[in-house]
Amino acid sequence: MKKHAWASIAFLGGIIALIGVFLPWAEVVPGAGTVSAWDMSDVIAISGSVMILLGALAAGISGALRSMISVGGLLALADGVAVYKAYTTVDYGIWVVLVGSIIALIATIGIISAKK
Repeated sequence: MKKHAWASIAFLGGIIALIGVFLPWAEVVPGAGTVSAWDMSDVIAISGSVMILLGALAAGISGALRSMISVGGLLALADGVAVYKAYTTVDYGIWVVLVGSIIALIATIGIISAKK
């Protein structure tokens, strides 16, 4: 596949991760309901998702800007794992962010290995 196809896949991963930021992530107080990364003001997950999107949009412009995909994917992935370990009850939003960031990281490998 060509670089722009992989960039489109990375963009899709960024959208999935960004949607996951607004979905329920964890139950902070048992029985009190769940909160999203947006509710928790989780800057790492939000900025990681946005970095994936911006890096995918800039993939055709510069190799340095393309690295935003992998950095954003790693940030969102690491934050999702940290939240998963911190709370006893996690909800589906965290899994959506993890899937989106993994898709973006796989697309980064594709971009690196693609010819043009």
